[in-house]
Amino acid sequence: MIFSKEKFITDESIIKGCLNQKGRAQKALWEKYKSVLFGICLRYTKTNTDAEEVLQEGFIKIFNSLVKYEGKGSFEGWMKRVMVYTAIDLHRKKKPEYLSENEEEEITEITEDYIEESMDADTIMEIMHQLPDGYKVVLNLYAVEGFTHKEIAQELNISIGTSKSQLAKARKYFANLLKAQGIETGK
Repeated sequence: MIFSKEKFITDESIIKGCLNQKGRAQKALWEKYKSVLFGICLRYTKTNTDAEEVLQEGFIKIFNSLVKYEGKGSFEGWMKRVMVYTAIDLHRKKKPEYLSENEEEEITEITEDYIEESMDADTIMEIMHQLPDGYKVVLNLYAVEGFTHKEIAQELNISIGTSKSQLAKARKYFANLLKAQGIETGK
């Protein structure tokens, strides 16, 4: 038996190896990107177990659709997008309830600058995990991934108004969680 000494270091060599069904290349891809992609999964789930489920499903989708990656743009960015859509799929399966877009509440605005200046990533993640699923997914898609309300509505099969409402309510809920922890929002 001949063992290949092929090294999978660059994204190009890893992609080529994965396309040729090389187990070492698949392992190299997993090792190189699992931490970054797991962070995305955590943003969309409440537990590490759910995040691990999204990560596993996402990697399977990456391996199965790698042939579709055309080499345009960032490979890491392409994989992140696959993970986001995998998390959205899991979210859809759980069928969260979205509150009516007609409900009106006073909204406490939390700016991204305020969050960046006053909290570390662990605190933000801890608070994000306390948000109801519908709020968390819309907030992530809008504030982190840069989706528009129209795109969010299409992906989650909700109206644009519901997307806007969920974002506003997520921000208010987030602000209330901050206040409960003694962190002032500045507004």
